[in-house]
Amino acid sequence: MPISSPEGKDWTRKKITDLAPASLLDVGAGAGTYAKLLADARPLRLTALEVFEPYVETYGLRDLYDEVLLGDARTTELPAADVVVLGDVAEHMTVEEAQDLWD
Repeated sequence: MPISSPEGKDWTRKKITDLAPASLLDVGAGAGTYAKLLADARPLRLTALEVFEPYVETYGLRDLYDEVLLGDARTTELPAADVVVLGDVAEHMTVEEAQDLWD
């Protein structure tokens, strides 16, 4: 079950909405926390990348995001986006994998 601490979410929402991006990529979408957080920040195109396929149906990701991609961020070519969120993702990787993802 994906768990995301509420700490820092208000700050994150404000920073993203202040940027007014046209697109956002949520890497490791889990339960759709960031789509819910930014639900009223339209016209923002939301794309989810989720590695665990059952979450797509369990958490209704196709209803929350404009596009849902299945794959591992470490091996999937990531689509371009104005903002990329890696919420509760990097800590599940080795330091080297997380650094490679940033590169």
